Amino acid sequence: MTPRWPSLRLRGPTAAGKPGAGEDSPAARPAPAAAPPPVVELRRVVKTYGLGDAEVHALCGPADPVSGAAPGVDLSIHQGDFVAIMGSSGSGKSTLMNILGCLDAPTSGRYLLDGTDVGHLDEQQLSLVRNRKIGFVFQSFNLVPRMTAVDQVELPLAYAGVKPEQRRRRAVAALTLVGMLDRAEHRPNELSGGQQQRVAVARALVMAPAMLLRTSPPATWTAAAPMNCWGSWTG
Repeated sequence: MTPRWPSLRLRGPTAAGKPGAGEDSPAARPAPAAAPPPVVELRRVVKTYGLGDAEVHALCGPADPVSGAAPGVDLSIHQGDFVAIMGSSGSGKSTLMNILGCLDAPTSGRYLLDGTDVGHLDEQQLSLVRNRKIGFVFQSFNLVPRMTAVDQVELPLAYAGVKPEQRRRRAVAALTLVGMLDRAEHRPNELSGGQQQRVAVARALVMAPAMLLRTSPPATWTAAAPMNCWGSWTG
């Protein structure tokens, strides 16, 4: 939506005596807002394992045809983008996902998440980033067997120090968003696979993260479902 700016009027002889110097002149118009930074920005990221002859380039990008050097991976993902990372086995998909999720660090290059260079953060700061900036939906959902659906969704809020009353209110809102409010008091063994998936999505969205990461989506995971949830939650 285009912002509604207040009208500006120049006062004094310039405004009264020269045409085009009033509120419609270029000088009187507000400067356009700066574009927001990408949610994800990788700059020449390389990940290697081992040393010497045992060195393995798990993530390096296409080699330069002349020098043979690996330039690294460049990637920009903006707010609202829906991106699938695809490739053959061993192509670096999991390595890239681990770096994006701040579960691993690149050997070289820079990773900026929502404008923050995560390469300069310590382990405690990275834990806060994972809690508040990234929503994870794991392949096996990783629900706690003894906890109800609403308690599962409250977990990230509890780790963030949110008060119990607010935790419950936000967890209920997230479950409502994914159509699971009527199963709020059910444990994982009382839910179908699709229902467990929706609880996992609600848990990932409840902190309103900058990025949602999902590994190996199953056949029941459609493009429309997560984007509808994401748009409703952030909009």
